[in-house]
Amino acid sequence: MNRNLSLITLSNVILVSSNALWIMYIQYFLLDLGLAKAKIGLVFSLALLMRAFGNLIGGKIADMLGYKRTLLVGYTIYAFPPLLILLHNALLASLVYPLMSLGSGIGMPAKSLFIVEQAQRRKGLTYMLIQRVLPSIPPALTAPVGAKLYEMGKYDVAVFIGFFWFVNLSSFAGVFERHQERKSSKFI
Repeated sequence: MNRNLSLITLSNVILVSSNALWIMYIQYFLLDLGLAKAKIGLVFSLALLMRAFGNLIGGKIADMLGYKRTLLVGYTIYAFPPLLILLHNALLASLVYPLMSLGSGIGMPAKSLFIVEQAQRRKGLTYMLIQRVLPSIPPALTAPVGAKLYEMGKYDVAVFIGFFWFVNLSSFAGVFERHQERKSSKFI
């Protein structure tokens, strides 16, 4: 696997793992904030529409600005909405998942095309490993921790840890990428 695919794999694992502490329990949190079950259903419907809309925008941005910038826009939009949960406001908390879905949708076309273009052979298998299989393993370990934190009334802690982990590991990945670029430019 080349360096670019390794970096995308790392970013996928970081993204999914950091949110597995809390995202599976967002519907319960919204119930705790007083949202009716029907309204929570609308939140998830809106999230699906936002992801579809994000895919359209992301495809256009990827064509105009390239994959790297599109991924950066998508990741940035995806990263910050969880902080709204910490405000304990039902309206703001109900926007978290739709906004994250928008960011995810924007980044998805660039990420998918990038993976397929970078894979030398076995494009389908490489895509599924990077996009689905490897990112699914760490959340299987972190989700029970999130469940325990939620059960203990420490949902904010789970959200903050997830956000903190995402920001720190993303920064590490960015530093690693720049270090690798400098290293490879010395040999040119």
